[in-house]
Amino acid sequence: MPKLDRFAKRGKPDPLEKITGKKEMKQILEAFRATERYVMLNLTAAGLL
Repeated sequence: MPKLDRFAKRGKPDPLEKITGKKEMKQILEAFRATERYVMLNLTAAGLL
């Protein structure tokens, strides 16, 4: 999964590393996959029009 902030400082820890719960990690991954699907479907629909 990509990092949340491209322009983060080198010494600054990644916010995703703070998440330890399986439920929270599952919710984040589901939201990320839903966003990917939404973008893919919109690009497909725009290509068909």
